[in-house]
Amino acid sequence: MRTLLILAVLLIAVQAKSESWTPLTAETVVDGAFRVERPSSGAFWEDERNRTRLTFISGPLGPEMGSFRTGVFRVPPRFRCFLAGFPRTEGIHIYLRDEETGRELPLGSTLDTGLSWQERIWDVPPDWRGRPVRFHVDDRSASIGDGWVAVTLPEAGSHAVWLPFARAGYRSLFLVLELTWFLIPGIAIALLLPPRSAMQFGGLVITAAAAAGYALFWIYLGNPKVGAAASGVVFAAAIGAIWRMRRPVPRELLLLFAAVALIAVFYNSLGFLFYTDDGPGELAQARFTTSHMPPDNLLQYLFAWDIYNGHSVRPFMIGNARSSDRPPLETALSLAQWPFWRMLSILHSYQLLGVGLQCLWAAALWILLRASGIPPPAIAGTLILILFTGFAWEHSFYVWPKLMAAAFCLIGMASIPAFRGSADPWSVTETLAASAAFSLSLLSHAGSGFTILAIVVYLVLRRRLPPFRFWAPAILVAVLLLAPWRAYQVLIDPPGDTLFKLHLAGVTDEKLSLGASLLRGYGAISAQQIYSNKLANLKALVWWPDWRAGNSLSITLSNLRDLSFFAFFPCAGLLNLGLLARFRLNRRSNQVRFADRILAISLASLFVWCLLMFEPGTAVVHQGSFATVLLYFAAMVLYLSALSRRAIWIVGAVQACIVFPLLVFLEPVIARERSALWNDPLDWGMAAAALCSLLCLAALAAYIRRLPNLGVAGTLRRGGADA
Repeated sequence: MRTLLILAVLLIAVQAKSESWTPLTAETVVDGAFRVERPSSGAFWEDERNRTRLTFISGPLGPEMGSFRTGVFRVPPRFRCFLAGFPRTEGIHIYLRDEETGRELPLGSTLDTGLSWQERIWDVPPDWRGRPVRFHVDDRSASIGDGWVAVTLPEAGSHAVWLPFARAGYRSLFLVLELTWFLIPGIAIALLLPPRSAMQFGGLVITAAAAAGYALFWIYLGNPKVGAAASGVVFAAAIGAIWRMRRPVPRELLLLFAAVALIAVFYNSLGFLFYTDDGPGELAQARFTTSHMPPDNLLQYLFAWDIYNGHSVRPFMIGNARSSDRPPLETALSLAQWPFWRMLSILHSYQLLGVGLQCLWAAALWILLRASGIPPPAIAGTLILILFTGFAWEHSFYVWPKLMAAAFCLIGMASIPAFRGSADPWSVTETLAASAAFSLSLLSHAGSGFTILAIVVYLVLRRRLPPFRFWAPAILVAVLLLAPWRAYQVLIDPPGDTLFKLHLAGVTDEKLSLGASLLRGYGAISAQQIYSNKLANLKALVWWPDWRAGNSLSITLSNLRDLSFFAFFPCAGLLNLGLLARFRLNRRSNQVRFADRILAISLASLFVWCLLMFEPGTAVVHQGSFATVLLYFAAMVLYLSALSRRAIWIVGAVQACIVFPLLVFLEPVIARERSALWNDPLDWGMAAAALCSLLCLAALAAYIRRLPNLGVAGTLRRGGADA
């Protein structure tokens, strides 16, 4: 609680020092379809942030064309305005025009938010600062319904020397506060129901926190105002329960969550390391590959936005994406905090929470390894080497909830005695915990089902399934979590299985059931074609067929980076050396046996994945289970660690000092070659935040190495309580 209060005070203090905004000009010229809305007009696009601002809107009801421009002003280093409508529509152009030279600076597209406002902040390139310009918005779109845009007058922001550092500190503190806020209900529940070990306590905290947010989702869906009130009640009750019980949280769990927070700050700072004209969502789409990623990182945001503002989510949220196509857990956890997001824009707050939630993979992996009796030095090495992979950073910053799904899958594995190497029988607590964690994993992203299926097959073959008497309560937990969402998919926004039919049968006909789609898809191709498709999927694990060498070193390196983004084994990079280390290991220590178990699950999941994906070559990393990737990474590092501590630190040094920096800095270089708008070399505030968080992680890793070793049940080998 003291930590939470300190964070809140620091947040308010930094916010008090944040930038202020002043109007750049009051002169405007509008023609055609553009018109002026006064603040007192009660227009539907108003919100609390622009009630005192003039609004300029083009015709939203038809293909009318028009333009809007301001008077001449000197370009400040930073300026902003609010946008609504559909600025991404073809024919809508937002730009600055230099009055002396006539050159134009496109200000980029933004997320189409329809009737909702989005704040847009631009950091102006150095050669444009101080130039006499006008701010232009041209609407030449012929589209009906989505061919309109609304803007407010541009405002100048402060550009003091200290501002980047204050902004970086403020956002980092806000991220930590959001992550802490997510964990509070889980901590309260875990203290009420103390498990047998600290690792079980950690898994219960994360699982219970997610379940509490998921419960709030259904209240928001029924009535957003009641949902907002329920959020306040839940968090107030959780804080009150923690304060009243005054029971200490295990010290190692505090270290675990500190590691998650530091990794999240590190990754977030690297994501925002360069100034661009993109918002948080678009930046994540353009940050990693030579081609833009799809807006999948924003689908959960759009779903939450529509629910909170009482908008209909049917027939589509954006493009052809239905609200029922993807599981709702990230949406639920965003809605749980939505009423409290007032200091940053809603989209930026969502991005920060999303980064924190994806970084739960570190906590889940820690829990799994620690509960399995892996020595602390090996755990520290595993976390560090995975930290410096492009996979972990890219998919933590691009906040589709696939790493979050992997985290719950690993927490579920930690509850299974067979994976911990324990000969103890299942307990009802472990059975219920595994059922809840796996269900929440599926509610995060259905791709984790490939790993869960491999786990079930493994337990069947090893005859380590839970006793039959525990099946009923486990099934009840799964039904309570999964059935409401399935009912939503079928009754409220059907069909809900479009992506399943696309990936598993190559069919998109919404009228067909999944079984009928499978019959149609496989009935339309020969046995030889089925074999070729599955073989192509296996080949895609090793090589991405679209890879080509570029006409320069930087382009070639960027294409290699794309290869590591799509293909499974190139994604592991230097960690694949663990396979060579395994062949040199003769002893069968607990660490090696555990690595063998999780490698078996990973490889079995890969086989199931390649077998089930319908189209050839579709077994690319981001369309599978991220739990499979993390298990493979962990197994490789554990093999290297068992072979030689020197080997793991050599590989880690190369990964951290050569490979990972290329991943961080390469794309902006390529973007400049493509003449994209990457304004300043670095955001020095974000660079400082990344460096500070990295130093803290190094100190934390050194401390982890000195922790006492645990047995496979998650208790101290030499007795005593794990606290």
